[in-house]
Amino acid sequence: MLDYVVIGGAQAGLSMAYHLQKQNKKFIVIDGEKEVGASWLNRWDSLKLFTPTEYNHLPGLKFRAPKNHYPTKFEVANYFKSFVEKFDIPIQLNTLVTSVRKNKKTFIIEYKDGFIESKNVIVATGPFHIPYTPPCHTKASQEILQIHSNYYKNADQLQEGDALVVGGGDSGYQILNEISKDSTRTVYFSGDTTVKSLPQQFLGKTLWWWFTITGFLNYNKYSWIGKKINSSTQPVIGTDVKGILSRENVIPVGRTKDASDQKIIFE
Repeated sequence: MLDYVVIGGAQAGLSMAYHLQKQNKKFIVIDGEKEVGASWLNRWDSLKLFTPTEYNHLPGLKFRAPKNHYPTKFEVANYFKSFVEKFDIPIQLNTLVTSVRKNKKTFIIEYKDGFIESKNVIVATGPFHIPYTPPCHTKASQEILQIHSNYYKNADQLQEGDALVVGGGDSGYQILNEISKDSTRTVYFSGDTTVKSLPQQFLGKTLWWWFTITGFLNYNKYSWIGKKINSSTQPVIGTDVKGILSRENVIPVGRTKDASDQKIIFE
C-alpha cells in the first residue's frame, strides 16, 4: 500500500516527489511517456523556456546554466533526468493512466497493464495534453499537409509553397516566426494580431526579475489585478509580434471559419 501516487513526471510531479521523499512517504511517480523529460522533448526543435536559468530551479538541485540563459528543451529534459538520478526518485514510465476511482478508503489508479492502490493521489499532468484542431480541417484537400503544433518539429517538415499558421498564442507566433524567415514562402496568419508582446529583457533586467521585485507573481486571482489579468488576453513573451507581422511575406487573414478542398475561408 502506497501513501501517494504522483501522476506526471515533469516539473510539478518531480517537485512533489522531492518533498514526499523528505517526509519519508512511500510513493511512486508514474508517467505515460517512455523517458523522463519527454513532455519537453516532444515539442518543436527551436523551443526555449521563457524563464532564465535563475527561475528554473526545482527544489534541492540548481539548474546548471549561466545566469540569464534561456534553456532549450534538451537542457530541460536533461535537467529532469539529473534530478531523478540525484534523488533516486521512484518513477514508472510507459504508464498511461486510464482511470482513478475511490475504493472505500483508498484510490485505485488503473492503466493498460494493471493498477496501483494508494491512500492519496496527486495529479501533476499539466494542461493542454489533447491537441485541438478546428473541425473544418476535415474538409480540406488531403494534398494540403496539416500538422498540429504538438507534432511540429521544424520547417523541414513542410511542403514547398505557401503556408498557413492558425492560432495566435506563444506556439503560433513562435512557429510563424520560424517558418516566415524563409522570405520565398508566403505565410498566411490566422490569429489575434492585437495580442500584446512582452520582452524578455527590460532596462538590463529580465522580465521575471521585474515580476518578482514588483510582487506581480504573488497576486491571487481574486485580487483586483488578478481579475484584470484573468479577463485579458495572455501576452506573448519574448517574441516580437509587431516585427513578425510587418514582414512582407506574412499576411494576416482573420479567424479561420471553414475549408473546402484547396480553399480556406476566413473572416
